[in-house]
Formats: sequence, C-alpha cells, structure tokens
Amino acid sequence: MVVSEESQPTAEGDAATSKKAAKKAAKAAEKQQKKAEHKGYRNQVCNSCWVRGKRRMGQDLPRVKDECPVSQERFRSPVATWEEPSTDPLAIAVKTEAPEVDISEGKYGNLKLIQSTGEHRDRVYTDVKDLGVHLDGKEVWVRARLQTSRAKGKQCFAVLRQNSSTVQLIISVNEELGISKQMVKFTGNITKESIVDVQALVVRTAAPVEACSVRGVELAARQLWRVSAARAQLPLLVEDAARQETDDPEGLKIRVNQDTRLDNRVLDLRTPANQAIFRIEAGVCRLFRDILTKRGMFVYFKHTFTPTTIGDKKKI
Repeated sequence: MVVSEESQPTAEGDAATSKKAAKKAAKAAEKQQKKAEHKGYRNQVCNSCWVRGKRRMGQDLPRVKDECPVSQERFRSPVATWEEPSTDPLAIAVKTEAPEVDISEGKYGNLKLIQSTGEHRDRVYTDVKDLGVHLDGKEVWVRARLQTSRAKGKQCFAVLRQNSSTVQLIISVNEELGISKQMVKFTGNITKESIVDVQALVVRTAAPVEACSVRGVELAARQLWRVSAARAQLPLLVEDAARQETDDPEGLKIRVNQDTRLDNRVLDLRTPANQAIFRIEAGVCRLFRDILTKRGMFVYFKHTFTPTTIGDKKKI
C-alpha cells in the first residue's frame, strides 16, 4: 500500500509534464507552419509593396507581383529602383526628382587659367585696408585669402585676409540676386588659405565686427571665384600660429611648436606678429637709406637681417 500511495503522485506529475510538452510542441509546429506560409506568401509579393505594408503597419496589404504595376521588371538588383506610377497612389517607388536648376551658374566656381585666348577680364581690385563706410552701397572686386569660413543653413560667413587686413564676407541664398544653395555650399567647402576673387556689395554693419580689422562694413557676395586652392590639410593654421602663447583669453591652449613654424615658414610669416616685425625692419632700413641719400651718399651694401649683432662692418 505504501508503494502504491507514493507512485500515484509520480504518475500525475508525469501526466502534467507530458501535457506541457505536447502543448509546447503544438505551439512550435504552429509557428513553423505560419513561418512557412509567410515565406511562401512573401515570395509572391512585390518588394516595394511589401516594404510599404510593413511601414504602414499592415494598413495597406501587400500586393501580389502579378497584380502590382510597380513590379514589371523595372529593377536590376535586389535593392531595386522603381518609377512611381502616377495613377496608383498605393504603389511605392523611389522618387526620381528632376535636378534642381542652379540660378547662380556663371557666378561662382574655379577661375580659369590665364591663357592667350583673347579673353580679358577688366577688373579693378580694391584693397581690403581701403574698405570703409565711404564705400557703403558700392560694388567692389576683392582678391584675398580665405582665412576662415562657417556655413550655417542658407548662409555662410567667411573672413578674407589681405596682408594683415581682414574683412568679413557673408553670402546667403537669395533668388532675386541669383544666389543659390549650391553657391553657398561651394563657399563653405573652399579650403582655408585659398585665394579667391569676390565681387561684393559693401554694407555698413549695425555693430562693429570685432574679429576683423575692418569693423565698420562687411561684404555681401555677388560672385565668388576660387583662383588658387590650398591643400585640405595644412601643417598649421594661421589663426593658430597667431594665438598668444601665454595668457590666452580664449583658454584653448593651442600652441604651434617652433620646429613646425620653421618647417612651414611660408605660413608662419602670414601671422600679424611676423608681418609687423618685417614691416618695422623694412621701415628702419628705408629710413636709413633715405638719410644717406639726402647726404649725397650711395647705398651699395646688401641688407642682411639677423637676430643678433654682427661685428662685421659690411653688414647691418
């Protein structure tokens, strides 16, 4: 009797386990059957309509390939490209938009090389240092280096540098003036230190431009041509080389090493500090020559600028 009492719960437990296993197996079989049906139906459905049906969460039922006007062998690869039928709004296709017309064509780009073709560009350039409020409302041509540029939405701000003088340039999308998005994008993609020709309108600013030497006006671009493009990656930036090595007000802690400056002397000499040093040296030398000329003397020696004093009488 003891054995029979203990064996009865075991038999009931085995029966419950077998029921769970049978239920689990039935669910697995049902899942496999649905998957097989789904796979078979998927093979009969147009890719475009199937993707749209999934995106719309089943609101639009997928179409069978034979009934779908989109799937008429207009694709060449599994990632297909179709034309959207205008008569069926439910059929999905990749929209092929017409290329946007560039209203600024002929007002920007890369300037052609000067060749003996008989073409003559009659341009009178204005120096950046001569720009001021007296030129407000007038159009000028300026050739300078693009120091910095910053594109934001439908506008692009840039700083043009000529010797030690800088001025702000702004270009914004304007259909009336024939300035397109492509022109703004082209300006924003010009590499730093590239030489550009700009035809612009001189505009008085509401507030002084503190970042430029010409603070009272800015240039609103009408044409922009890239004369000489600089490399995309420069060994140093002029704005970094011009930063203060000590007491940096911006606190960026950007410093250009001396060996980098000497290896790239052409770029280093474009900084305002080096420009001022050589202007002072040239001014002192010119003043000395003028004094000798006034006294009836001839200057026949060669000038050599060195950072130290040399005992040779022939050198200064």
